[in-house]
Amino acid sequence: MPEPQHPAIQLTPYVYGGIIGVYTGRELLASIMAPLSREIGLSTFQVGLILSTSALAIILVSPFWGRQVTRWGHRPVLIASIFGASFGLLGFAVVAHLGLLGVLPAAVTFALALLFRAVLYGVASGATPIATQSYVVAVTVDRRARVRAFAMIGASFGIAGVVGPSLGGLLALGGLLVPLYVPPVLLAAIGCLLWFKLRVPTPVLAETGIAPGRLSPLDRRLRPFLLIGFVLFSTLSIQGVLLGFVLQDRLGLSAEVTVHRSGVAFLASGLVSLTAQVFFVRRLAWPPAWLLRCGLPLSLAGFVVLVFAGNFFVIVLAAALVGLGYAFSIPGCSAGPTLLMKDHEQGSVAGLTSAFNGVAAIVGPTAATALYEVSAPAPYAAGAVLLAAALVVAWSNRVAT
Repeated sequence: MPEPQHPAIQLTPYVYGGIIGVYTGRELLASIMAPLSREIGLSTFQVGLILSTSALAIILVSPFWGRQVTRWGHRPVLIASIFGASFGLLGFAVVAHLGLLGVLPAAVTFALALLFRAVLYGVASGATPIATQSYVVAVTVDRRARVRAFAMIGASFGIAGVVGPSLGGLLALGGLLVPLYVPPVLLAAIGCLLWFKLRVPTPVLAETGIAPGRLSPLDRRLRPFLLIGFVLFSTLSIQGVLLGFVLQDRLGLSAEVTVHRSGVAFLASGLVSLTAQVFFVRRLAWPPAWLLRCGLPLSLAGFVVLVFAGNFFVIVLAAALVGLGYAFSIPGCSAGPTLLMKDHEQGSVAGLTSAFNGVAAIVGPTAATALYEVSAPAPYAAGAVLLAAALVVAWSNRVAT
């Protein structure tokens, strides 16, 4: 493992606030997009286009942000991304507010929503996990510390996944305007906190004079982790898209009951994953290869059960098992390549990883819904095959222990 750049700088928990804020805001808005879109005259297709464009923007800019973290430093990129995301969501809130008041025509509302929510927010928020990961790599002193830190990054996403929808539903009780304006205010507050609290590791370029490394996805050190990460995030998105359909179709539920039971299943999966990352993965601090070798079989078992499950409690238990597996696998897959790279390559590692995960988050739901139209168990069977293949890669000599 390369020596950390700044072992004297203590890892501060404030650094995780960026991920929590950015993704809590995203999940909060996602929870109100359906009723909001109908009120401001956006079609389902237009909403899908906004979300897809945002995901595409993240994919395209991730390698760029990875290089700029090395060039400019972690702190300025992280803080700029948070304030940029805040401005994007504030612009979207104002546009939606004007749409609700009937001031803007639907076509103008859509165009401006695409600009602020998809392009500006997507480009800015894409830097947040990259800068956070690079900062963690710069200040962790050994492999165990790094694995613990990456477990907390995973837990930050988990917190956002649980808090965002819950907070959105709670705030929506007072109407649609409150949940529109809370995310940009929250992000601005987090940006100010990090401005004053986050210490500054010297940028790698300034410290060493070595330009940011441009890594190829085919780099032998990186390739197995990119492949495993693609499988993890594509199957994770399958779970997110299809679980509600599975519950409604297999159990014959009404729309209202499906919403409630889907919430229970997602909450169970999210809480199990969050608990495991905070209390087990951090304490165990296993080598990345063993986190993968432990987590992948758990998620694989959950997917196999979901191929056949026809009982609500069995489906919930399977979803929780899948979440438990991801709690081990994702920190292992994220931390693994950082232990093999030099300082000037770490930004590119974070950028490529983020880009591949973004592609997986688009490919997974598209393929899953297409397969579901052919055969309801097919997406979970395909996911199980992919997870089994990832497990084979995790046991190969290419994945360092």
